Order: sequence, then C-alpha cells, then structure tokens
Amino acid sequence: LFFSANDPTTGRELWSVNSGSTSAGRVTDIDPGIGSSGISGLTRVNDRVFFTAYDPTNGTELWFVDSGGASASRVTDINPGTGSSHPFYLTNVNGRLFFTATDPTNGRELWSVNSGGASATRVTDINPGTGSSNPRYLTNVNGRLFFSANDPTNGTELWSVDSGSASATRITDINFTSGSSYPLNLTNVNDRLFFSANDYSNGRELWSVNSGGASASRVTDINPTIGSSSPSQLTSVN
Repeated sequence: LFFSANDPTTGRELWSVNSGSTSAGRVTDIDPGIGSSGISGLTRVNDRVFFTAYDPTNGTELWFVDSGGASASRVTDINPGTGSSHPFYLTNVNGRLFFTATDPTNGRELWSVNSGGASATRVTDINPGTGSSNPRYLTNVNGRLFFSANDPTNGTELWSVDSGSASATRITDINFTSGSSYPLNLTNVNDRLFFSANDYSNGRELWSVNSGGASASRVTDINPTIGSSSPSQLTSVN
C-alpha cells in the first residue's frame, strides 16, 4: 500500500506498508525537512506507482516508485528548472500512463509514459505553439483514452488516443459552429463512453461513443429543442 501522510519532521510525503507488515515507513523525503512535497494523483501502472510531487529544485513534476518501494524517482523535468509542469489526470491505459502537463514551449497538453517509465513524451500539440489545449477528464474505455481538449479551429471537443498511438484524434465536432460542445462527465459503461455535451441545436444533452470510437452520437433530447437537460452524476451500474 502506498499513501501520503504528514509527520512533524518531514511534512507530507510518500509512505508505504507491505502486506505482511504491522507498521508504515516513509519511502523518501522528496522536499527535504519539514516542507511537504504535496504527493497527489497516485496511479498504479503495472508494478509502478506514479504520482506528482514538489521539490524545491524542480517544482511539481511526475515521479514514480516501483513495487519494491525502496525509493522514489522523478521521471523527467517537463518544465525545466524550478518551474512546475503540474501533472494532472494521471490515467492508466493498458500499461501506459497518460496525463496532462505544461511546458514553456507548448503550453498544457497531453503527455504519456510507456511501461518502462524511463521518460515522458508529449503525445501531440493539439493547440500549436505556446497555446494550451487543456486536456481534461481523461477516461480509459477498453484501451482507448478519451478526453476533452481545445484547438483554435473547433473549440473544446471530444478527442481520443489508443494506447499504442503516437497522436490524438478529434472524434467529431459536436458543436459545428465556432463554439464548443464542452464534453463533461466522461463515464465508461461496458466499453461504451457516455458524456454530456452541448451542440448548437439541442443544448446540453447525453451523448455516447461506441467501443470503436469512430464517432459520437446523441442518445436522446431529454429537454426538447434548444433547452438543456444538463445530465450529470453519470454512474455505471452493472
């Protein structure tokens, strides 16, 4: 078991306990002394646990610890120096870690780490240059990653990338005007993605994408015409 905890000597850091032990031990003091490294986003990928943490030299970056749990290592310094890339939405897709991060050249985009975990690479620059596509709501559906992202042509729409791919693909432009559909509440139900989105004609309603991920379709117009039913709290049951 890996977890974060606070003690009066080292602040909030990464701790672990093995299955046969009666006590917990601190893995490492990433931010030395009483400062806290702010451990968050613990995500298992095969025999490693990835997480975000702060140290005063490199800022908030991506770290990992293997199943032995002897020590933690920083994957890479995405935002070089003391600046922070602030990794977020850590998501395991078939042994590949996806997450969002910021670098000074490309803004906030989608990144990944392969199963070896030696380094992180940017998947694609959806909003080219220093602009950010701000990927959000990363969701694994049967080995395919879905998320919302913004590009300067289509606004904020639904995108996907499969676990072996080197690039991301926009599913469809739900709001075909210059506006955005702003996909929310991404939820996996038996390898089918459900989410809410706002199109130009029907307001915010329930949409879905099948396991192939080729296109999105509106399930039904609960609040007819341009009124919105605004589905929320999507929950898979059996």
